[in-house]
Amino acid sequence: MALIGGECHDEARQTEECAAELLAALGSRARLAIVHLLAAEGQLDVGGIAAEMKLSIANTSHHLTRLRMAGIVRSHKCGTRVLNTLTDRPIIDLVTRAEQMCR
Repeated sequence: MALIGGECHDEARQTEECAAELLAALGSRARLAIVHLLAAEGQLDVGGIAAEMKLSIANTSHHLTRLRMAGIVRSHKCGTRVLNTLTDRPIIDLVTRAEQMCR
């Protein structure tokens, strides 16, 4: 935490907390796979993601909720379907870089 004019500056702490939440949300192979899938497909409903990943809809929904809470995924209604998309394309760059570091 930085001191500015004798007062605590909380921006650094908030940024660190946000980054920690983002990275924690990506701390699952299933969630990383969902990010890759959405990057490739653009948008999918929970059933499409579950089928592609061979997961239950309940499990997939849980992972999507975690990604949504971290701001990685957003959902929107399209008729009777709820479609999921990545909120920001640079997230795939972060995931790719992390995977490169593991090689």
